[in-house]
Amino acid sequence: MNKAVDLNRDELDQTMISIIQRIATGPDLSKDIDFDEARLGMLGLLEDAVDPVRAAIFLIALRMKRESREENRGILQAILDTTDRVTADVDEVIELADPYDGYNRTIPASPFLGPLLAEAGLHLVSHGLDKVGPKYGITFRHVLEAAGVDVNLSSAEAAKRLSDPSLGWAYVDQASFNNKLHNMMELRQKIIKRQVITTVEVLANPIRGKNKTHFVTGYVHKPYPPVYCDLARLANFDNAIIIRGVEGGVIPSLRQAGKYFAYENLGEEVGVDINPQEIGISQEARCVPIPEDVPQTAKGEGAITVTDIKIGAQRAAEMGMAALRGEKGATYDSLVYTGAIIMSQLGKADSLKAAADQLRSILDSGKAARACSLMSNFIAIAAADELHANEMKAFEHDGRRLLLVNANGEFYVVDEMCTHEDYSLALGCIKGNRIKCSLHGSYFDLATGAPDDEPADEPICSYKVKVEDGQVWVDPTAKR
Repeated sequence: MNKAVDLNRDELDQTMISIIQRIATGPDLSKDIDFDEARLGMLGLLEDAVDPVRAAIFLIALRMKRESREENRGILQAILDTTDRVTADVDEVIELADPYDGYNRTIPASPFLGPLLAEAGLHLVSHGLDKVGPKYGITFRHVLEAAGVDVNLSSAEAAKRLSDPSLGWAYVDQASFNNKLHNMMELRQKIIKRQVITTVEVLANPIRGKNKTHFVTGYVHKPYPPVYCDLARLANFDNAIIIRGVEGGVIPSLRQAGKYFAYENLGEEVGVDINPQEIGISQEARCVPIPEDVPQTAKGEGAITVTDIKIGAQRAAEMGMAALRGEKGATYDSLVYTGAIIMSQLGKADSLKAAADQLRSILDSGKAARACSLMSNFIAIAAADELHANEMKAFEHDGRRLLLVNANGEFYVVDEMCTHEDYSLALGCIKGNRIKCSLHGSYFDLATGAPDDEPADEPICSYKVKVEDGQVWVDPTAKR
C-alpha cells in the first residue's frame, strides 16, 4: 500500500493557481517554480486532489517551458513519497529501469538481464508497466509475462525473490509499487505528448538493498545523463549507470563504439567510452532485428516498427529464453554486453572483458535459463510427441480438471468440464480448432474458450501453452 500523504486542500488549491499562473504564461514570460511547489503540486495530482484540467495544464506547461532542475527533483520527490518501498534481505540491489513506454523498432533483450546476473551473484529488480505513451511499445511486463513470469508481485514479494538463493531477481510493476501514479494513466494518455513523469518515474526506487542500491537506465539524447544522475542522487542511489542505448534502453549499439555515464558513491558522474569489438562482439545490426514473422510496417516507409505488440513480446520471450540457453545471436550478445558493463562498473569483475567471459560461460551452461524457469508459472504436462493429431488428455492441477488437446498439431489447454452440464469434454471430439461436447452437442473454440453452438452459452477457460525442450507447458494462471 502506498504511503499516506496529508494535504491541506485549501493550501494546495491556492498553490496550484499560483503555479499555473507562473508556468503557463508563454515561452518568454513563464517562470520556474521551486522544489517544494513542484512536490506539492505533484502530490496533489497523485492524491487526485487537483481538478483534471488544472492537472493537465500543470504537466503540459512544465513540458512546454522545459522543466528546471528543481522542478524535476520536486516531481520525483512526490513520487518517492508515495512509493511502496521495501528493503530486500540482500546487501546490494541493482534497479534496472528501461523506458517504460517500451520498444517498437527492435526486439528487447534486457528483460532477461535479471536471471543472467543472478547466476553471477548479483540481485537485480526491474520495474515498469503495461503500456504508456508516447511509444506504447513492447515493455518489460509484456515480455516477462509472455515468458510466464509473475508480473503482479508486490514490492515485498519481489524483495523475497531477490533474497531467495534459487532465484535472486524479480520484476515489480508500477501498479503494485505506486498505484497512485499508475492511476494517472488515463490523464497521461489524453495529454498524448511526453511529460515530466516519463523522465522521473523510472527512479521510483521500490526495492533497496541493505547496504547499497544501484540504478541502471538508458538514454538517447545527450542532455539526459546529468539529469538522471542528479535525480539518482536525490533518490539516494549509491551508484548509477546511464547507458546510451538503442531506443533509449540499456543495450548499446552492437556494431559501433558507444558511451555510458556513471557515478560511484553519490559522487560526480564521468563518461566511459565502450566498443563492442573489444569484448568480441561483432554484429551487422546495431540491435536485435525484428523477425520477419512479427507484424511490422513495410520496408521503405521510414523506420520499421512493430505493429503487433503481443506477437512482438512473444518473440522477445522466445528469443530471450533461447539466449539464456546459450543460443548465439544478437540477443545473446546484447545480454553479454550490458551485463558486462554493469558488472565491471560496479566492481564485480576486473574488466569489461572478464565480465563478458564470465557471462558467456553462464549463458552457455544454461544455468540462467533454469533460473528464469523457476520464476515461471509454466508447468510441463506432457511430452510433445505423446499425443497424436486430434487426441486429448485430461489431467488435474491444483484441484482443477484441465484438458490438453492436440488439434492438428496445435496444442491447447482448456477446462475439462462443459459449462452447460458438468460433463467431461474429454468424451467429445475435436473439429478443426473447436471441441464438441458429446452430451448435448455444444462446441467451444479451443483458442478463446467461447461457445460456438447452443445449448452452452458460457465460455470455458483456455490457457497459455508453449512447446519447449520436447515438452508441452501450460501456465494455469494465465487465461487467453
